[in-house]
Amino acid sequence: MILKKNTLIQLWMADGLVLHKPMERIAGLFFDCCLNKGYFQFSRTNVLTGNALYKFKGDDHVPSHMVRIEGNSNLNNVSPEVSHVSIRCDTLKDYTGLKRLERLRTLMFLQGHNISFKQVPRDLFLLLRQLRVLDLSRTCILELPSSIGNMKCLCYLDLSENPIKHLPESMSCLENLQTLKLKGCLKLCALPKGMRKMTSLRHLDFDVLHQIRSMPQGMGALTDIRTLSAFLVGVEEGCSIRQLKNMNNLSGSFCISRLENVLTKDEAEEACLSDKSELKKLELHWSDTQYEDILGYGEVLYSLQPHTSLEELLISCYGGFELPSWICNLAFSELVSVSLFECENCLVLPSLGQLPSLKFLNITDFHKLELIDYDFYGGLGISGYIAFPKLENLTLENMSNLEEWLAYGSFDFPRLIKLTIKHCPKLYSLRTLSCLSSLENLEISHCTMLASCLDGKLPAGVETFIVEECPLITAKFLKDGTQDWMKVAHIPHVWIDHQEMAFGQRSS
Repeated sequence: MILKKNTLIQLWMADGLVLHKPMERIAGLFFDCCLNKGYFQFSRTNVLTGNALYKFKGDDHVPSHMVRIEGNSNLNNVSPEVSHVSIRCDTLKDYTGLKRLERLRTLMFLQGHNISFKQVPRDLFLLLRQLRVLDLSRTCILELPSSIGNMKCLCYLDLSENPIKHLPESMSCLENLQTLKLKGCLKLCALPKGMRKMTSLRHLDFDVLHQIRSMPQGMGALTDIRTLSAFLVGVEEGCSIRQLKNMNNLSGSFCISRLENVLTKDEAEEACLSDKSELKKLELHWSDTQYEDILGYGEVLYSLQPHTSLEELLISCYGGFELPSWICNLAFSELVSVSLFECENCLVLPSLGQLPSLKFLNITDFHKLELIDYDFYGGLGISGYIAFPKLENLTLENMSNLEEWLAYGSFDFPRLIKLTIKHCPKLYSLRTLSCLSSLENLEISHCTMLASCLDGKLPAGVETFIVEECPLITAKFLKDGTQDWMKVAHIPHVWIDHQEMAFGQRSS
């Protein structure tokens, strides 16, 4: 069994030690204790997340109060002293063996090939009132009985990837619940109305765009919450963006959706995003193309300035004419990724070239943008200034009126590795790419007016060059030995309209 260090807590929230104490503080202590006793050993590092993974050294190192069993029938053979149990079974027809486990603190149902609980017996929650950790993820349950409200000691509940539609209102009685996981519950349409009573809640994880339709009233009472996947702004009392005011412990990734329901800049300011220093990724999302008050949109976004410790920013469906100046503020020294989607009314781009750590930039669906000018680079008149000093990946896509991209300095984009330009049908002028010394991958597609992007030879390091549906460029490459063809002859992989070309090879 492979375990992440930061999720071991779900196995060890036992013996009353975690109640009324932050799980983040306890997790490290438990892990270090287990490691010192030789229960676990380092396995590998997850290459995507960077998280360390650990594994049991073997059955001889598993503590006696922790067991893993196959099938409900084996429960009768488990010692009553056991406090942590993981079960692999297909149904919950025979769970009477659990009655004997009076010291049970952790109960995990492991995923099986044909697992299908559908319903959890009401008695199960009446019997296990001392349970701290319950993992029912991927068990195909359709509903939870209201008796779950009797589990006053429960700290961790995982219901992920189940077809459950509703959560019982009695869940609001779980006053010690710190973690509630609802990822992949795609049929879930609402959270318990009384969730504001769950003041110990620190981690609420759910899918942002595929689940609930609105937030329960009074969520602002959850001032200890660390993980909140999203907040859907409502117009009802107790559902406004003001509820975020005192949630200053929010961390990790956070999305604010339905921002069209924020009517004034004063409301936006009361969200106090600038006080949330632990947020690393922020998504600001309006519903599609609702532009009744374009000037108001600008004031709202200006007032939603986050803390300067932010690392990723995504803005989508914003209806204003321009983006606020804080987006390119030099104080955002840790900002590495910016994505701007469907800002259809924006006429200019902010000076994103000033951001010192920006590595990834994606600009999509700016349909009224006609010109990428010098303001995009920033630093005008500053001696020795280099725009986009760390940018590695730049994508410009779906800009139906973009005509020209003005020249940048010879030393700008010094680390750009990948450049993608797609669906810009009016783009006719593109600065020479020969000075992009770090470029490795270049893709230009559906730019029907673009006659050339090769005023000089592409950089020596380019490995892949893709051209699709760009007839004025394509025509120059259909004959081998032409001047333009010689400019790309050194590139290992050249694809033109889905056909890989090679130097000396004539297209059919």
